[in-house]
Amino acid sequence: MAKRRNLILTACLLANVARAESLAEIVERAVAAAGGKARLAAVRSERMTGTIAFGTDLPAPFVLELKRPGKIRAEITFRKGPFVQAFDGKVGRVISPFTEPAAHQMGPLETRDIAESADMDGPLVDSKARGIVVELLGKEDVEGKPAWKLRVRRKSGSVRTLFLDAASYLKVKWAGAIGEPGKEVVHETLFDDYRAVDGIPFSHRLRSHSSGGGQAQEIVLSKIELNPVIEDARFGVPGS
Repeated sequence: MAKRRNLILTACLLANVARAESLAEIVERAVAAAGGKARLAAVRSERMTGTIAFGTDLPAPFVLELKRPGKIRAEITFRKGPFVQAFDGKVGRVISPFTEPAAHQMGPLETRDIAESADMDGPLVDSKARGIVVELLGKEDVEGKPAWKLRVRRKSGSVRTLFLDAASYLKVKWAGAIGEPGKEVVHETLFDDYRAVDGIPFSHRLRSHSSGGGQAQEIVLSKIELNPVIEDARFGVPGS
């Protein structure tokens, strides 16, 4: 009986090792598919230009800028005026033509979410060293194609589900709860129309929707610039 128990224990340990190796291989292939650590690290800033459409509304001009370490600015030009979200690595601020005309500071969870968006490398690069826990949940179809399903837990407390195309290992879907307590919504984004920019594949179409009947969104990118010169002031108080 003891020998049988030892055999069962050994089999379980081997199964756990196999799962860990499988996850490590998936992460390694995903990082390589995204351009590789060295090429990604060489990108110090990004500027993405295109349009964003909400529901059936006409598309509005959209610009997204990122800069290391951890800075991001998103601007949508509506007819009524610009909507801007800016994060300088510590403080997030918003200016909206539909609410207060002056910039206001983001709340703690809104700041957490935008800081996560400012991560230019994504959660799979050096995840363990950065305290990010990645778990393999198996496979699931995304728009009719098999994808690896990963759970990503950041040190900030956010939990996201990441889907990687099982053939290309590129990101095809992201899902998670965002927003302040009591106002959280489950948000999903689909990524497609990948095109290489200086050897790095970027999705040029992002389709998003949220639970609770919110408007669907579609971002179509027409231009992506790597390492443009962006002053740090761009990520400070919008409109200042």
